[in-house]
Amino acid sequence: MAGVIWALFFRGSDDRDKLDVNMIQTWRSNVMRCVQSNDLICAEHNLNQLRAQAPATYWSDLQQSTQDLARRLSQESQHRVKAELEAQHAQQLALQRAQLEKDLADSQAQALAAAELAVPSPQPNSQIPLINRPARADATSQSRNPPRYPPGALRDATNSSVVLDIDIDALGNPTRVAIARSSGSRAVDRAAREAAQRWRYEPAVANGQPVIGSLQQQIDLVIDDQATVPNDSSNRQRADIGTTDLLVKAQRELAAGRYDVALALGESALQASPSSQEARELIQRAKAERSRVMRETTID
Repeated sequence: MAGVIWALFFRGSDDRDKLDVNMIQTWRSNVMRCVQSNDLICAEHNLNQLRAQAPATYWSDLQQSTQDLARRLSQESQHRVKAELEAQHAQQLALQRAQLEKDLADSQAQALAAAELAVPSPQPNSQIPLINRPARADATSQSRNPPRYPPGALRDATNSSVVLDIDIDALGNPTRVAIARSSGSRAVDRAAREAAQRWRYEPAVANGQPVIGSLQQQIDLVIDDQATVPNDSSNRQRADIGTTDLLVKAQRELAAGRYDVALALGESALQASPSSQEARELIQRAKAERSRVMRETTID
């Protein structure tokens, strides 16, 4: 029917009478088939053949379809290119992230290796802990906290010595101080026990590890030849001076992390001056810090 219509249209024109209606119909069919199959090259080829042989009336609709196909394919191509670019970008980011993580891991490994190398190795002449040894009192702590002859016993005083049994835990803290041989004076025995409780100790060692131990310690309390029984005012004055000195030393020991020494000095200051609030606060801080260190050591 379309061939008949085109033949009637071309009738009366010499040029149009020369057109091959069947060929034009074939080209139109080819263009439509190519458009339906999304083959732009095929559609444009057949459309060009048709435009060369027939007026625009017979191919303008096909040209619009071909242009629509070209736009749609162009948009699809742009979307595809965009998706490929985004995929490439994501892959590059992943590679960069993996490289950064590798560099960080390498840096941490190098820092760890450098830290291990920085730890000094024991020298042949360095002091190496004994494999086995009994508990013992720290000589420096003993010299800093000498036993005091009780002022109340000066009137009937004699040179006295006390032997103590002292149990030491694995951290070097005295857990029990008992009288093994009394001096014959309760006040002197008590002064010896209080002095021993203020000292620091080195725990016993078995197979290179600190363990619970005990020792027997003789404490000699000697009266100075010029010692006299102080009156109340001089006693308070000396107590204030002694408390201040003890607190200064205790603050220094606390700052250095020697909590047991600071605690012993604080207790001595409180004994010398029972009303000293500063001594009570220092004792609380020393106990708190020692407890914290013990907890952290136990957790580690």
